[in-house]
Amino acid sequence: MSGIQKKGIMNTKELRDFKKTLKLSAFQREVITGVILGDGHLETRNGISYRLKIENSLKQVDYTNWLYKCFKDWVLK
Repeated sequence: MSGIQKKGIMNTKELRDFKKTLKLSAFQREVITGVILGDGHLETRNGISYRLKIENSLKQVDYTNWLYKCFKDWVLK
């Protein structure tokens, strides 16, 4: 599965089912570890679920595109 459409699905069965299919590869885990040690951080609003936030400048567009390719199946379309 390659992502789902983002149209109003914040807490739907469709999104919950999609989340169950997501599994990090060993490579993705290593990338996330590096990102958290570098320019990324985890955010939460409720202390239950978290998201990885990465903010880069336009000078880092190649790196940002590489990260997107690594995790594109995790991005809502």
